[in-house]
Amino acid sequence: DIPYHALTDAERNLLYAARNFEGYRQNFAIQITQKFYNLLSQKIQLANAEENVRGQQFAYDQAKALFRIGTGSSLDVFRAEQALLVAKNSQSNAVEQFQNALDNFKIDLGISIDSDIELIGDFPELSEFSISLDAALAAAMNNRLDLLTARDQLEDVRVDLDIARNGLLPDLNLSLSYGSSSEITDSFSGLDWGDGESYSAGLNLEIPLDRMGRRNAFRNAEIALEREIRGLDLKEQQVRLEVQSALRQLDQLKFQLEIGSRSIESLSLTVEKAEIDQTRGTVTNRDVVEAQTALTEAKNSQLDRIVSHEIQILEIYRLLGLLFVSEEGMIIS
Repeated sequence: DIPYHALTDAERNLLYAARNFEGYRQNFAIQITQKFYNLLSQKIQLANAEENVRGQQFAYDQAKALFRIGTGSSLDVFRAEQALLVAKNSQSNAVEQFQNALDNFKIDLGISIDSDIELIGDFPELSEFSISLDAALAAAMNNRLDLLTARDQLEDVRVDLDIARNGLLPDLNLSLSYGSSSEITDSFSGLDWGDGESYSAGLNLEIPLDRMGRRNAFRNAEIALEREIRGLDLKEQQVRLEVQSALRQLDQLKFQLEIGSRSIESLSLTVEKAEIDQTRGTVTNRDVVEAQTALTEAKNSQLDRIVSHEIQILEIYRLLGLLFVSEEGMIIS
């Protein structure tokens, strides 16, 4: 293997570069997917902001009507007006944030920000994903490209150590020669190959007296091997930590989604009850304003959690080495 070491080393370096590039493609695909989902989320949040403005406008109009007939107060009108102004300002901010995010997305896609693009696709639904920790760790240990590269690089260092060890041995060269001469003739057919034959054989043994350089190279190769072994062990521990952390984070997101869903249901009922009670005159419009604002914020937060959940699943597939990107850039998990 030593005579072909340079060629083998070049081939393996090419393999490592291909693996690194594939890892970059996976990360980039996840980033683009996350930004696309965020844009879809922001579109829905724009609709929520518009709905909130309509609700606050209704509350404001209602407060003025109740004030005219004497069942409301000027303070209720003032509060409703302030809530309406806040809702309109939030809507304006949401529009600006969406446009900025859309322009940044165009840059990520490599197109001009002056181009008109249309977001085609539905907001992602919650995906079902479940895997045991042992199965996840086994998949990551067998499939992770960066881990495979780390193991291959350890073997490269072992080969370097063998080459350095071979350099400590004496050089022994064998030389063989044969010669034959005859009188000059006009053609090859007239040559007499039996005249003047000679043979020679020899061995050349080179024992280096100054071996300091070779010993240093061998010791450096030993140190490099020890360092690479420790690096591989650290890499495996990091992979285990990444997988465990990712699964815990997914469980946390699932819990937050469940709580968020319950919160939206509760706040929706609160808004309905507050509107009814305000009509009856048992509560002020302050309860309605606060309930509508809280409901809008809860819906927007739930959208962000759904995006985080779906991206986290893709991230887990990547950490397990089970995420693949097609030539067209589509994620295949």
